[in-house]
Order: sequence, then C-alpha cells, then structure tokens
Amino acid sequence: MRKGGSQTLRQTFLAAAGIHTLWPQGAGAYDAIKQVAKLGLTLTLFLIGAGLSRDALRTVGLRPMLQGVLLWIAVSVTSLVAVQYAFP
Repeated sequence: MRKGGSQTLRQTFLAAAGIHTLWPQGAGAYDAIKQVAKLGLTLTLFLIGAGLSRDALRTVGLRPMLQGVLLWIAVSVTSLVAVQYAFP
C-alpha cells in the first residue's frame, strides 16, 4: 500500500461507520453499496488469482474475453446439472 494509504483507509472506514450510525434510514442504500463492494472485491480477487492485469485484459480484447466467460458459464452450468442428476 502506498505511504499514507492506511491512514486514508482508516479515515474512510470511520467516516462510513459514522454515516451509518448517524443516518440509519439509509439502510437500503448501504446494502446496495455493500453488494457492489462485494462484487468488486470478488472480481479483483478473481483477476489476481488468474494472473490478469488491466494491460493483459486490454491486450486480449473484448471478444476473446467474452468467449472465455461464456465458455466458463456453460461448463459451470453443465457440471452443476450433471452433479445434481447424478447425485439426487
């Protein structure tokens, strides 16, 4: 983390905790923000695990990346269906 980054993170966390405490009527918005944050964290961890960077994604291009994602979804769904029918 860059120098001073932990202080900024700490301040951001404290501000978010304060806002959540002082304005509880925003719970719906807070839940939406939390879901977006979880999705972003999941995507980031996937990219780290796959060894992909922004430059690598730019080099590959949209079409091959989309084909890879669609293939991954097809294999996942097929595997899930096979497991559910093989082990009822």
